[in-house]
Amino acid sequence: MKALITKIRNNTFLKNVLLVSSGTALAQALALFTTPLITRLYTPDDFGVYSLLFSIIGILASISTLRYEVVIPIAKSDKIAQYVIELGILVLILFITILALTIFSFGGFLLTFFGIESLREFLWVIPIVCLLIGMYNLFSYWAIRKKDFKILTKTKFAQSITGSAFKIFAGFAGFGGYGLIIGGTSEKSAGIISLFKSVRKNKIRLFNNFNYKKLLVVGRKYKDFPLYQTGSQFLLSFGPRLPLFFIAALFGVKFLGLFALASSIISAPINLIGSSVSHVYFAEIAQYGKNNNRKIYELTIGVIKKLTLLSLPALFVILLFGPDLFEYIFGENWRDAGNISRFLIFIVSAKFIVSPVMHILNVLEWQYLQLRINIIRIILITVSFACAYLFNISSNYSILLYSMVLASFYLITFLVIMFKLIKMRLN
Repeated sequence: MKALITKIRNNTFLKNVLLVSSGTALAQALALFTTPLITRLYTPDDFGVYSLLFSIIGILASISTLRYEVVIPIAKSDKIAQYVIELGILVLILFITILALTIFSFGGFLLTFFGIESLREFLWVIPIVCLLIGMYNLFSYWAIRKKDFKILTKTKFAQSITGSAFKIFAGFAGFGGYGLIIGGTSEKSAGIISLFKSVRKNKIRLFNNFNYKKLLVVGRKYKDFPLYQTGSQFLLSFGPRLPLFFIAALFGVKFLGLFALASSIISAPINLIGSSVSHVYFAEIAQYGKNNNRKIYELTIGVIKKLTLLSLPALFVILLFGPDLFEYIFGENWRDAGNISRFLIFIVSAKFIVSPVMHILNVLEWQYLQLRINIIRIILITVSFACAYLFNISSNYSILLYSMVLASFYLITFLVIMFKLIKMRLN
């Protein structure tokens, strides 16, 4: 233990990882702590609409700056980073303008086409929250450039407090479904001012002596980010959220609300541990690099064994007591979410065990394989729910089918990666 503490103290990377992870852990813990109260203030239908709306927002916001924010930490100088921020803001404004015009002109038609008309009265929220998230991302990457991880930790915690507080207040005030929307919007806006102040603290004055020619030069220099990373990021963001759209279209927003709660609750503690393990695992294998496949293989096998053992208690608890636990903790309206959790625990456990291994793709520069994995996952999700629709499978068994297919996919992905590692080690 002393050796581990000494290693962390002497390793700046690990210290920063633990700092950010601890902030994320506190934020998630607060959200979990307030969820039993929030579920008694809102209905499954409210949760369904909220989940669907913010899934759309999450997908659109992930590409709202065309990924120029990723350039900010790697720019050669603060001045170039400033130009990138300015370019990102202009791109964001253009994106939001086009998005708002599209929603105003075709929003109703699109909702009818995709069978999600329950979002009609909340469409105006989408461009506003996308703008807030885009600004947050741009300024947070400046903090990453300056290694100001404390402010990132503080803003994550502030977002959790703000979001939970507004949801609870609006629930008691009788805002209905709007309460969750207000809470979600306030959550995304929290921290932007603090991050903006951190930019100004470094004597950066955005749009002071504006030079559009410089922005054009910077835009051309880093054109690969919007050209290639935007599409990849869209797939990364779209894939995990795709089931929500199928569920809403096939089974309605009430079932979606039950699914969303079940998924978030059983994923939160497991993802928290998995995320922390992933960060430390990534730090270790990054030190080995591409030329030490044997050590990467040995470390990976050890991590997989430990994570498998850690996942077993949660697996058995949910399978045996899921419905009773959800009814007791979240209220009688949410017992069915406990039933859904029994089906979802397979995919959550598989993802928990395998997710750290995905870092191997970055260390060994197997980005081509990462892209294939994302595309195959989207195809499998689509096929799962297409089968549910064509064969008229019930809602619960559709979730079981989806979970088993994706759990098998994660297992096969792990085996493929390990096979490639073994092959490289033998060569």
